[in-house]
Amino acid sequence: MAIRRNHDAVLEEGMCFHISPVLYQDGIGCVGASMPSVLTANGFESLSGDEAVFGVK
Repeated sequence: MAIRRNHDAVLEEGMCFHISPVLYQDGIGCVGASMPSVLTANGFESLSGDEAVFGVK
């Protein structure tokens, strides 16, 4: 399932997702990361034990 703007599927606690943010530019390519996660009552929790840290340097 791709969760995007105006997505109407119901998300429920316990569902597992492969979170993969990607930056893409036509003609150049893309860079991305991935993290398997489970949806909890408090948000997404990493199943790999990794903490997602995003930033620009």
